[in-house]
Amino acid sequence: MTLDTHVNTLVSHCYKLLKDVRSIRNLLSNNETEQLVHSIISSRLDYCNSLFLGLKKSEINKLQKVQNAAARLVLERRKCESIRAGIANLHWLRIEERIVFKILITVYKCLHDMGPNELCARIAIRDRSSLTLQLVYMNTTHGRRSFSYMAPRLWNQLPYQIRNMHTLVSFKSKIKTFLFTNFVTYMNSVNRYIM
Repeated sequence: MTLDTHVNTLVSHCYKLLKDVRSIRNLLSNNETEQLVHSIISSRLDYCNSLFLGLKKSEINKLQKVQNAAARLVLERRKCESIRAGIANLHWLRIEERIVFKILITVYKCLHDMGPNELCARIAIRDRSSLTLQLVYMNTTHGRRSFSYMAPRLWNQLPYQIRNMHTLVSFKSKIKTFLFTNFVTYMNSVNRYIM
């Protein structure tokens, strides 16, 4: 079971939408273009993106190329120009960061009785004082992509100050800043505990 067909369809549709926006780009300001791209591209890239956790790097790269094309359109950059700094200037999380962001938001909601019951039932608090979650173990590749396997590992590697945020708004703000600045180090610490 793979998501290759879904990713290919999503990428194709997003490129078609970007082409449509490009045709009217000269009529839009940078701010209007960014809002339009957010509403029609980012929303599609984010929809159920937590399912993309553990996806093959080649599939993640396809999605990242869409985001890069969207940023180029907003910033009016040529295709041959690097866009990494442009994405940072727009303060957009990259695709892998967005996936982790969505999972962490879902965990926060589950711990504060705001999440879906089916997912909330799959996580358990190991230590209430440190807000750490009980780890589950899986032997299969698909099992290790599951919410119940990955969510506790991602959550437990967050700094306590972030896990202990009292409102969803403050948690979202802190987690976005944290992922934006520390993603590689954070994921290296998470990957050490994936077994």
